[in-house]
Amino acid sequence: MSDSLSSHFNKDLQQVQLIVNGNSYELLADVLFKHFTLFKTELENIQPSYPVSSNEESSFHLVHKKVIKIDNTDLNADAVEQVLEFMYGIPFTFTKDNFNDVMFACTIFQTTMLDEKSYDYMCESTKPQNFFDLCFVKSVYKSITFEKYLKEHILEFKKDDLFTFILTLSLDKICEILSADDIKCSEDFVFDLALHYHTSINGSEKVMSCVRLTRLSKHYFVNKSVAKYVDDDAYCKALEFHLLIKSSNKENERVYKPVHFCVGKYDCKYEGYRMTTSDDCDKLTFKYLFRDAHTYGLLSLDDFVGNVLCNQNDPFRMNESWIGLNSELVRKNEIVKIKRFGTWDMKFDDFDILTTFHNKMVRVHKIEQRIGLFVPLDTKFD
Repeated sequence: MSDSLSSHFNKDLQQVQLIVNGNSYELLADVLFKHFTLFKTELENIQPSYPVSSNEESSFHLVHKKVIKIDNTDLNADAVEQVLEFMYGIPFTFTKDNFNDVMFACTIFQTTMLDEKSYDYMCESTKPQNFFDLCFVKSVYKSITFEKYLKEHILEFKKDDLFTFILTLSLDKICEILSADDIKCSEDFVFDLALHYHTSINGSEKVMSCVRLTRLSKHYFVNKSVAKYVDDDAYCKALEFHLLIKSSNKENERVYKPVHFCVGKYDCKYEGYRMTTSDDCDKLTFKYLFRDAHTYGLLSLDDFVGNVLCNQNDPFRMNESWIGLNSELVRKNEIVKIKRFGTWDMKFDDFDILTTFHNKMVRVHKIEQRIGLFVPLDTKFD
């Protein structure tokens, strides 16, 4: 036990009898005190409930014991036992059958000792589309595991599902998530989430303060009605930063670094950039990062007229439609939006059907009609 804990702990108290829904567990008090926040108040500076003595005259022994009762019919007896055994170092494995019950027991006991293990299990076994169903089971979404998974995988969820789900969160909880340095999405997407919550729930103005306005893309800041939803002073400082480059107003960076997708001539090389490959584009990570980048456009690296967006090996498509720029004239450093063939703008969920036309580059036979999709040199889509 650490010094900070032991300074508050009654050293005379050696054992705890924990009774959960009538099931009794004999536990060492210092171990219980160390791992379970729920019991700290019960065990700090208390008088022992009663002594238990041995009748053997040669080894009379006095043990102080505290009795703690918990009655909660939602607690599963096997899950309680597994959590208590893990506390003593007995190996434990999450399965689809025990996950919800064990996480609920951890929530009730207020312990974080299984957070890392539960997070690893969620990453290995839970697909983003199943995450929201899991969150509604026995308060799983109150755990740190839930928050970590949501922040880590936030771009992998379908936008409509995510927007619906965040409305089930309390104002404090959504603010905690959107304010975090380690949320893995662009500031533009944080703004979209905050705005959806704010415009859907009365009295939720506080959520807009989670957006770091100077970290919004300039394109987004200028083209969205940002001033309508945020504090006047914060907006003025952000305006000075974006238009006058007043760097003293710049807010702290988040850990997430968005991939900067760019377009350029297919047959050109650009210093500091590489063209994407079919291997890149087959990865789920590529798809949701490209989707995120598309919300505010792609940077043009050159002046050119192009038609079909391609990676190094193949052209892109959505179902049977090419995607590209419809032979528009594009200027260097311009922000452009990719369209489906014709004049259709792409919607957020269109990226679910984004794929490549393998071995069909010959169908875009004129090189000048090909548009290269580029990313910074060190970009990996693991």
